[in-house]
Amino acid sequence: MKTALEQFTAAFKGETIKAKGTAAYWLTYAGPFFIIGIYLLAYFFKGHDMLPAKTDPWIPMVTRVWASASMVFLPMYLILLASQLLNLEHKNSAWRITYTLPYSKHVVFWSKFAMLLLLNVSAVVLTMILTLGLGVTLSIIKPDLGFLVANIPWKVAAALMFKVLACTMGILSIYYYVSFEVKNQVKSIGVGIGLFIITIIVASWEYAYLIPTFYPMTSGSAYIETIAKHTSMFTLKEIVVVSSYFFVFMVVAWYRTCHKRAAA
Repeated sequence: MKTALEQFTAAFKGETIKAKGTAAYWLTYAGPFFIIGIYLLAYFFKGHDMLPAKTDPWIPMVTRVWASASMVFLPMYLILLASQLLNLEHKNSAWRITYTLPYSKHVVFWSKFAMLLLLNVSAVVLTMILTLGLGVTLSIIKPDLGFLVANIPWKVAAALMFKVLACTMGILSIYYYVSFEVKNQVKSIGVGIGLFIITIIVASWEYAYLIPTFYPMTSGSAYIETIAKHTSMFTLKEIVVVSSYFFVFMVVAWYRTCHKRAAA
């Protein structure tokens, strides 16, 4: 009888193999290059217009890139990622086969979430590496922008990645649950697009922070504001809202997966 760790390791390897056959890998590793490629062209041709004069260009550049990445790329990426990873079982009606494997239902649940989390972390880390690489590239091809004489903000970059990742945990659990429950991939993606549109429409509303996509979409720009105001990285509202969504939807998803889907 395999231990829980051995089961998880084997199940996770299986998820890795299955994920390679989906668009999840392309979304994770090609998406950041697309974003940075756009900004490379923008700063090469319009850099002086995009950066404030006689100031350290790193923080404004990182701010602009991550405000766009967290506002547009991140919410769409997460729902597409979740739906892609779980669509194989839905598309092939393979849940019964999945549950005949020598793993417990709990292991199946957490191995899939671990794969989702790994790809999310990979996308965020890769985006930051490419963002810093963008500054280095600009220091070579456009030295007049000032990147060469300024220091790379390593601490800001690390803290920003951590904040963005933490703020995605709530919506990630929601998308994970939705992708488990909804067999039609188009419908599950529609849920994510709907939340994205709602957040855009009511972003200035007093209680917009209660919408699960609000903090992931504003996490990039919000952290830069904390630097300017010398405030803490996370507000109490962020901690309560994100952790509440994560806990509630992970518990519900776990219960549905481990206790009810066995009969599906």
